[in-house]
Amino acid sequence: MHERAKTKFGGQNPLTYSTLTNWARTQYESGQFEEALVNLTQSHASLLKLVGAESPHTQDAVFKLASVELALGHVEAASQWIAMLDAKILESSRARLSSLALTLND
Repeated sequence: MHERAKTKFGGQNPLTYSTLTNWARTQYESGQFEEALVNLTQSHASLLKLVGAESPHTQDAVFKLASVELALGHVEAASQWIAMLDAKILESSRARLSSLALTLND
């Protein structure tokens, strides 16, 4: 899935790595925590370079990284990720997505 996004959008587009973040979420939800951790680490590093720490894309990857680390029992690592979260950015991003979903459903 990620390779198709990379082919379509290129390696310098945040959507490429948001797709990787979403794939990692699927891995997390199916119990593939180690695989999710690898993909989220790659996604986060790329997003950090492309759009910075304050981007909603990057913040979403950080949130998922914290979740995966907790699932693996890595409390200290999860705490470090949680410290990087900005609730205002995450909430703003989710509000825009909810608004977009409502618009698309009309």
